[in-house]
Amino acid sequence: MSKRLFVWLAMIVAGGVQAMDAPVGDAQVGANKAIPCSGCHGMDGNSPAPEWPSLGGQSADYVYRQTVMFRDGGRVNALMEPFVVGLSDQDIADISAHFATLTTTPGVADDSPIQGIAGVDDTYANLGQAIYRGGVPAAGVPACQACHGPSGRGIPGAGYPAVAGQHAVYNAARLNFFHSGQHYGNDNDPSTIMVTIAQRLQPVQIDALATYMEGLHRADPAAQAELAAARNESALVPATQALDPADAPVPDMDAEDAADAGADAAPEIDAEPADEADEADTAQPDEDTTAAEPDSDDSNDPGT
Repeated sequence: MSKRLFVWLAMIVAGGVQAMDAPVGDAQVGANKAIPCSGCHGMDGNSPAPEWPSLGGQSADYVYRQTVMFRDGGRVNALMEPFVVGLSDQDIADISAHFATLTTTPGVADDSPIQGIAGVDDTYANLGQAIYRGGVPAAGVPACQACHGPSGRGIPGAGYPAVAGQHAVYNAARLNFFHSGQHYGNDNDPSTIMVTIAQRLQPVQIDALATYMEGLHRADPAAQAELAAARNESALVPATQALDPADAPVPDMDAEDAADAGADAAPEIDAEPADEADEADTAQPDEDTTAAEPDSDDSNDPGT
């Protein structure tokens, strides 16, 4: 395990990265301020396009820090800039508090067989779950749940975002962004650890993780047949070919997450129906920030 990876994981155990000081947000006031955000991120926090992140249920701290970086230059994005340039810290805190009260609707993990990859005999969902729950020890990749939680709700206080239910296309775009060596903010930002991790993943592993985090459950047979047909007709763009849209850390794991960790330790996919995904928990990566150095270019990333 690299020194940087060891240090970051040690910081998680110790309580995480110190959160950015932020005003106390008012969710009710933020509901009105967030109206301009709804075009991309949805009135209910569920984005209408898979290239844009859903923010429903994301921690207010994470959304606040990412939005401040977009405003101050720590993250560069031409689509976000016009919406955030005039926001005050209080505006951003209110908007962040509003999105935190909403709920991301879980998607469906792709459980179709992986084809054309030598040495891989598995489904995307199964492979994704194995990596999310247990990492890839041989490549030095830790389990994703170590930072993003067994149920994918993230670790707010440490700067790691909720990933449950996030679009697979968006997930893959962020992982590929990190794989390219880019990160958010300055070299002290929590997202830097994702560069080390993502660069150790193969393209098929990125695709598998991306879809697993969107659903965390198997599709029903009819939906699965429909998805397989869409793939065969090339109607779906492979996640690793998605445009690079946009993407972090909670003090201690809560009791519910601890229970989930025990229940989900084995690499088997929950078979709960989509409408119960809140209890089965769904999953998607993140950051802290105090600086605003434009180390990265999220020019194709329309959101946090």
